[in-house]
Amino acid sequence: MLAPFEPYSLEHAIWGYQAEAGLHALRLIMSGVFDRYPDLKIVLGHMGEGIPYWLYRVDYMHRGAARFNWRPQLAKAPSEYFKSNFMITTSGMNWNPVLEFCLQVVGPDNIMFAVDYPYQETPEAVHFLDSAPLSETDRAKLYHGNAERIFRI
Repeated sequence: MLAPFEPYSLEHAIWGYQAEAGLHALRLIMSGVFDRYPDLKIVLGHMGEGIPYWLYRVDYMHRGAARFNWRPQLAKAPSEYFKSNFMITTSGMNWNPVLEFCLQVVGPDNIMFAVDYPYQETPEAVHFLDSAPLSETDRAKLYHGNAERIFRI
């Protein structure tokens, strides 16, 4: 899988990390692991590694393939597992359009603040969330409330 990335150095933080982490997350969903362990939570960085943007298509294609038994049968739609078993972080995605989309798709209870150190600067990440168009309730969830709940701290 590395060969297509190497000529342009895409294997690192510019694209490769996201591509691999997103693939692993989808493989976990499709494996049925969350049917066996419904309370399992996975924290996925970079606003979900692109998966929130693909949830409609993943659900659509999974439904269509079910007729042919191309993919494992799941108790729920893939998007439902993503929304119930994954937390996403803001790490490295300090951009309001992405935050707004993810808030719509997965909700403020499934997003946590994170910094993408050493790839990006901490002050930029803090300024981003401080100035994001959020209610103070949602800002508190993202900054600390969701982490406290998920990690029981």
